Amino acid sequence: GRPTAPGNRSMTIGELRDAARHVDVGYGDVARSRARSRAALLEVEIQKKFALPVACLALALAGIALAFRMPRGGMGLVIVASLTFFGAYYNLIMTGEDLAVRLVVSPVVGVWAGNAFVLMVSLLALLRRREPLVPAGQEAVVVRG
Repeated sequence: GRPTAPGNRSMTIGELRDAARHVDVGYGDVARSRARSRAALLEVEIQKKFALPVACLALALAGIALAFRMPRGGMGLVIVASLTFFGAYYNLIMTGEDLAVRLVVSPVVGVWAGNAFVLMVSLLALLRRREPLVPAGQEAVVVRG
């Protein structure tokens, strides 16, 4: 698994930034490598404090897009599609976090890539929806300028 330090998640953003600034570098390549990993882990926790609330909005938008794409009355299909989408999102954020902690990608990229992907797919799905955003039996008002 992923290395975690006790209390990282309960620390405030200021405490995390302070801890990242004061990581003990030590002497030698191994000590420097461990210090960089510790600083990356702290930066990942900082980014998660912002990215996870945004994930709620991104997944809500994805739910709206998914609802427009599914046929009416297919509740089982909607549930399976939602769980599949969420599973893919979860794997994206876990992989991104792991890559960021191992210093393969920056913590910002690792933590935010899942949100960016979900937002991109959701917006594309909404832009390419099959039906207009008008209740049945009513006419759409088109405004042209």
